[in-house]
Order: sequence, then C-alpha cells, then structure tokens
Amino acid sequence: MRESMRKSMYHDIFFALALIFLIICVLTNSFLVFKGMQSAVKICLETMIPSLYAMMILSELFISCGFHNLLGKMFKAPAKYLFKSSGQVLAIFLLSQIAGYPVGTRMMISIKDKMNLSKKQISLLSGVCFGGGPAFIFSLFAHKKGDAFAVFLACLLSNFIIFIFISRLIKADYDNTSNISITSKSFTASLTDAAVQSGTAMLKICAMIIMFGGLLGLRELPFINNTNTQQYSEIILGIFEISHITELFPYSRETLPYIGALLSFGGVCVLMQLSSIAKNSINIGYVFLTRIAAAGLTWILLFIREIFVTEKQVETAAAIIAHDNLNVVSFSPLPSLLLLIMTFMLLRSAEKK
Repeated sequence: MRESMRKSMYHDIFFALALIFLIICVLTNSFLVFKGMQSAVKICLETMIPSLYAMMILSELFISCGFHNLLGKMFKAPAKYLFKSSGQVLAIFLLSQIAGYPVGTRMMISIKDKMNLSKKQISLLSGVCFGGGPAFIFSLFAHKKGDAFAVFLACLLSNFIIFIFISRLIKADYDNTSNISITSKSFTASLTDAAVQSGTAMLKICAMIIMFGGLLGLRELPFINNTNTQQYSEIILGIFEISHITELFPYSRETLPYIGALLSFGGVCVLMQLSSIAKNSINIGYVFLTRIAAAGLTWILLFIREIFVTEKQVETAAAIIAHDNLNVVSFSPLPSLLLLIMTFMLLRSAEKK
C-alpha cells in the first residue's frame, strides 16, 4: 500500500514539474509555439484532411451498414484454415490497411462484445489493424509513385507477417456471421452520420497534431537545438508526430527506409488517439510493441529494396513506361476502328429509317 502511494506521489511530482516547465517555456517563447502550431495547421489543411477524411467516411459507412459482417462470411473459410481467426477479423484487418490509422481500432472495438474478445486480444489486433492507407502515403509521394507503392507494400507486408503470428497466437476464431444485419437507415441518413462522426474523429486528429506542433516548436530553444543533429532530428520528431514527416521531403534514397518505418509506426500522437478512442478497452503497451516490430520490418524491406533496385534502374523503367504509353496513345489504331464502327452503325440506322 505504501509503495503504491509512493509511486503515485512520484508520478504527481513529475507531472507537476513537467507542467510548470512547459508553462514557463510557452510564456517565455510564445512565438516559437505560434510558429509550430501555424505549421501544424497548414499540414492538417493541406495533407491530413484531404488524404484521410474521404476514406474515413467510407470506412464509417462500411462499419455502420454492417458490411464487415458480410465480408466476414465470405472470408470465413480462408480465415479459419489459413490464419486461425474469424472472417470478421480478417475483413477488418484488410480494410484497416487502406482506411487510415484510427479506423482499425474503431472497428475492432465495435465487434469486441459480439465476439467475446479479451482485452489482450483486442490490443494485439489493434496493433496490427493499423496503417496510414494509400491515400495518405500517395499524397506524400506525389511525384514518385514507385516509391509510394514500395512504402505502402512494405507497410502492408510487415503488418501481414505480424498478423499471421498474432492471429495464430490468440486464436480469435469465434464468428457470429450467422446473425448478419444490415442497417435499416436510409442512405442519406447513413451518409450524414458517417460524415459527422468522421468529421469529429478528424477534428480530434487535427487537434492532437496542432498540440504536438506547438510543443515541437519549442525544439528551437537554444539548449535543445544545440543538441540536435540536423540529419536525424526530423526523423526523431516524426516518431512523436507523424505529420512532421513532411519535413523530410524532398528525401534521399538513404532516408526512404526511415520514412517507411515512421509511417508504419504511426507516431506517439496516433497511439495517444487510439488510447482515447478505445477508452480503456485496449492496453496501449501491446499496440506500441507491435508497431515497433512493424516499423522494424518495414525498414528492413525498404532497405533491401534500395540495395537491389538502383535509382538508375527505376528511372530507366519509368522512362520506358512513359515512352511506351506515349507510343500507344500516338499510334494506336483503336480510335480509327471505333470511328469506322460508329459510322457504319449510323449508316445502317439511317437506312432503316
């Protein structure tokens, strides 16, 4: 009893000292906080909302309409025999890889009671039903689609490898797809609810990004800035807040594996959001360890790619594809054939009339 009280006292003292330190820093360096939050708002408006909001609405519709139950019934056999899991879990895993960071956890919590999953099972599954999604990743690599595809594929493969081990370990093979129900609400009502709920979730994400932006703005303080090495300081900051990854662009081939690892990890800010969404339904420690393992696998996969695929080969392949596409567009006989067919059909129609 005394030991727990002592730990609680130490925790309160540490929290109070940290809070006092932050208040002093904000009051004495308010312009740095302003710049950090201003940059975070710009990232939210230009990157996060355009790349995540649409997919979050579709994912919310997917959950509210019960389509994950229908997919669960379709995936029941392969999920049971290949992964030792239920079809619903496999369906949620697949959707979470394209839906965005918080969506997988939200879907797992929505089926927790129906499938009688324990807190440990939900935590491990939430750790692997996790991904930035192709919309977010491809928006970052706007001018290098090959790198975007490589990063997305590396994140997907790392999650898939871990999912195989976790699904066999926890054996979440209970399936309730026999009682499948589709929502009776109208499409307009479902779409409106999905937009509102996704907007609320998006607001929470942006609020956390802006808060972290203000805190990370304090890195310009002299006693902090002097300890940072410019080469890896942005990577370290990306560990705390994933939207800060935009500062790594334009990037080099050496930093691409680190970018992929950061996108796979998701950042401390995203993990805090998951903890808030779950409301004590998950143990965030399991999620943290799972994401570290996934980040390590993603880094290895991209590092191997950079060894075997040189930049010259990528540029040559892209030039060949572009050249071939140009030739097809310029000299393809298909438009002429279609024009002749349409002319013949028109003459036949006029003749009958």
